[in-house]
Amino acid sequence: MNEFVLTGLVRRRAQLAGDIENTHEALRKMILDLENLDATIVQFDPDFNSAKGLPAAKGLERPGPDVLVLNVLRQAAEPLTTRDIALQLLVERVG
Repeated sequence: MNEFVLTGLVRRRAQLAGDIENTHEALRKMILDLENLDATIVQFDPDFNSAKGLPAAKGLERPGPDVLVLNVLRQAAEPLTTRDIALQLLVERVG
């Protein structure tokens, strides 16, 4: 009896892991699409601020990737893998 339960649990775990991986890939594609749209919009309006969808304020720059990674690490409650850091950066960028 335990074998059936364990087999079902392992199968469900594998299914969820696959769903998570597919969701990560879909998120990566959406982020690339968004970046491409932003780049196209900037060609027509160089002052466009993609963070708010409004013209950018002069002299304000987005923080570099090193600052963003350090912010993620500072907020972490436990050690993070590079994959965890990358996922958090993607989530913050979209949200």
